[in-house]
Amino acid sequence: MKLKQRVVLLAILLVIFIFTKVFLIDNLDTSAANREDQRAFHRMMAGLRVELVPKLDHTLQSPWEIAAQWVVPREVYPEETPELGAILHAMATKKIIKADVGYKGTQLKALLILEGGQKVVFKPKRYNRDYVVEGEPYAGYDRHNAEVAAFHLDRFVNLRTEIKPVATEQLLSTFLTVDVWPLQKHRHPWGRTYREGKLASIRVSTWNRLNSLKNGVLKSALKSAMAHDPISPVLADPHLDAAAQRLLSVLATVKQCTDQFGMDSVLRSQAQG
Repeated sequence: MKLKQRVVLLAILLVIFIFTKVFLIDNLDTSAANREDQRAFHRMMAGLRVELVPKLDHTLQSPWEIAAQWVVPREVYPEETPELGAILHAMATKKIIKADVGYKGTQLKALLILEGGQKVVFKPKRYNRDYVVEGEPYAGYDRHNAEVAAFHLDRFVNLRTEIKPVATEQLLSTFLTVDVWPLQKHRHPWGRTYREGKLASIRVSTWNRLNSLKNGVLKSALKSAMAHDPISPVLADPHLDAAAQRLLSVLATVKQCTDQFGMDSVLRSQAQG
């Protein structure tokens, strides 16, 4: 083999070697992150079932005080909540000592005060559990069980953090603080409007979590999480199937954005917020 051919061959082998090393390093980092996400997912699945027991193993003996302590600027409740079952039990069994008109929102609801001073919202049952509302996402009356299902879904889809502490300057500029002038109302530009073409932005950990809920896992996880809820069964099978279908739509939308704009433009690390 001539010297020139040897040099070209060695250069090609060197390029292949460098690309292989880079690929393996990236793959190792990704695999490590995926393994950690998988471990977190299995821990979450193991803690989904909530036993409704009246006993509290806590220095505070009031379920309402415990729940109030959970709320911090970045989350409404912590990931580990061993007292959750006792709090749900108290909400379902404590005596109602006062009832009033619900003061927020556009649909019928009542404000109840339970024994111990805890305020809760009561929504009337407009539909049977298995009734399917046709039309837009906001069509029909509020479902009496909607927030209950949303709470359990939130327990394993990583949506527990509040918005304002991690909001961009553009979003923060839309928040108004009452000072020396009257509060003004600004209609949200996307209120009840769904526009195509908006670039998705999602955390890598959330993306991995959503992917781990495919292939029937979301339905099983929701069933497990809601099995011992005071109003169980919270959702009928058609609604569980609809949630699984909505998950596929979300994943497809994010995939479309990553295909068009690249992973770096769509997926954000924890450090990026």
